[in-house]
Order: sequence, then structure tokens, then C-alpha cells
Amino acid sequence: MDQALLKKANKLAAKSYLTVVTLDETTDGQPVYFARNLELPNCLGQGFTYEEAVQDLLLARIDYIYSLLEDDLPVPDPSHLAYAVSTQPKPKTMNGIPSPESVEVVLLSPSLIVS
Repeated sequence: MDQALLKKANKLAAKSYLTVVTLDETTDGQPVYFARNLELPNCLGQGFTYEEAVQDLLLARIDYIYSLLEDDLPVPDPSHLAYAVSTQPKPKTMNGIPSPESVEVVLLSPSLIVS
């Protein structure tokens, strides 16, 4: 692995990309979180907790950006959110926690919101 590219990928991955975290379930019915960055298609993280999914996404983002740099492809800049709308249906629960179809967590950094 090229250490100079890895250093650059780490620096670029630390930027404030828009992150969406959703709750779903595994094939055996266990809850699982999925995290993605809107600007980086097919760059995903997952975990059994919100924190695990976001940490996994950060590692995936570094690898994703490293691959782009390695192939001399442009790295998308983070977007600036102007407006966000989220809907949430009537909550349902599975084993005492919200069911996947009832929750969508949208995480936004206040510094990204453009007024």
C-alpha cells in the first residue's frame, strides 16, 4: 500500500461528508444499522449499533478514497446541505426496540447546513 496515498486518503476521508444512517434487519431478524455518505456511491458501513456503523463507514471511506486516488480518479467533495426533510411512520417495535421500517436516522452536522 502506498503510504503517501494512504495519508492523503485519510486526510480527505476526515472531511465532513453527509452521512445517513438507517436501521434495518439481518436475514435472521436482528437489527442492523447501515451508514452511507451521499457523495460517495456504494461506500457503506454497517454495525449492530449506530456507533459501529459510523466507524465502519469511516474505514470504508478511507479505502474508497484510496482506491480513487490509486486509479487517478477525482475524489468528490463533501456536499453542503441546504434543506432536509425526514418522515417517520408510527413507531413499531421488535423485542423492545424500534423496527427497521419505523426508523430513519439522518445525522447532520450543523456546520453543513446552509441558510
